[in-house]
Amino acid sequence: MEETTNQIIRVIDENGVEKDAEVLTVFEVTATGKNYCIYSVKKDNSEDVNVLASLIEKDEEGFDILKDITDPEEKKVIYDIVSEIVSNASTPV
Repeated sequence: MEETTNQIIRVIDENGVEKDAEVLTVFEVTATGKNYCIYSVKKDNSEDVNVLASLIEKDEEGFDILKDITDPEEKKVIYDIVSEIVSNASTPV
């Protein structure tokens, strides 16, 4: 049996609150040449999660940092990918 370990990262939400997030996948989009991270954050006082995507960039020290995706066309491409991943994850095998 293959053991999987979930990577937990710290993110800051829109209210400036630091939260734990579980990395679901990291991927590159050849159309943009950029790397992205899809991660989930538990909603407050709930078992529900928000699934989010961010652009991965390097900081001045070479460490990965997550940035908001601001370009509308880029957002659409990533939204479509996230939607496909989420719908496939919720389909029973």
